[in-house]
Amino acid sequence: MPSPIKVFKKCIEKNPAIDYAISTIVSEYDIKAAHPTALYFVKGPEVYEKLMAMPKIERSRECGLMIGREPGLHEKLSKLILKWFNEFCDVNNIKESNFVSSTRDSIVLVNKKPIKTTFENGLVEFRSKDSDYTSYIRIQPAYEILYDGMSNTLRIKGITKELVEANPPFIKLFKQLLALLEISKNIPTPELLRKASYLRDKYIKAKDLGMYASLFKGNQFEYFINGEKIDSGELIPGQNDSLIRSDNYTRFFLPILKLCFKPH
Repeated sequence: MPSPIKVFKKCIEKNPAIDYAISTIVSEYDIKAAHPTALYFVKGPEVYEKLMAMPKIERSRECGLMIGREPGLHEKLSKLILKWFNEFCDVNNIKESNFVSSTRDSIVLVNKKPIKTTFENGLVEFRSKDSDYTSYIRIQPAYEILYDGMSNTLRIKGITKELVEANPPFIKLFKQLLALLEISKNIPTPELLRKASYLRDKYIKAKDLGMYASLFKGNQFEYFINGEKIDSGELIPGQNDSLIRSDNYTRFFLPILKLCFKPH
C-alpha cells in the first residue's frame, strides 16, 4: 500500500518507524523567521517589520515576550505554522515514509527533495538549513545525529554547535565511527569486527583525556572522588584514576557501534 501524504496534527512530531536512515539523502528545512512571519498574519506588517529590524537574538526574545503577554497568541501562531507544514508536504508530495521529525519550525526529511519552498506570495519560505546529509540516527529521545559522509560533517540536534566543536578528541573519533557505519553493510563481518574493535580501543585507551569530556554535561569532566560524583570544567590534577570515562561511550558511541551490526 502506498505511503500516504504526511499530515501534521501538531508541530513537534517524530516518525516512530524511522530511528535511522543510513547512506541515503537526509535534509532539513526550516521556516525562515517562523514566528515573526506568523505574527505578520496575526498582528500585521508593522509588527513584522519592527521584529525583522532587530538582531536575531533580540527578535527571538521579543517574540517570546509577546507570546507570554497575550493569552492565546501561541495557539494562533502554532496553528499557522501547522498549516504551512501541511501545505509544504501536500504540494511537494512528502509522504509519511519521507518524514523523520519536526520541531516548532523545521522538518527533517529522508529520500525527498522538495521543489516548492515558498508560500503565501513568498512571505513564507522553507529553506534548507544546511547542506544535505547522508545519514540520520536517533539516539535516546533527545538526540538526533545528522552526518554527511561526503564532507565528514556532523550535527547533533540537542547539543549546540559550539559544544560539539569544543570537543575535538571525541568528535574526531565519533566521525570515524559514523563513516564506518555508512560502509558497514558492505564489509565482511570479520573485517567489520576488526575495524569496530580498533575504534572502541581508541576510545577506551585514549591518551588525550579530553576524549572523556561529557557532551551531555556541556563538556564537563565527571569524577568519582571519596564516594561522591564531581563535575569539573577542567581536568583535576592527580585524579586521572577517578575520572569517569564512560559517558560519551554509553550515550553516543555504543548506540552507533551496535547499529553497525544491524541491517540497514
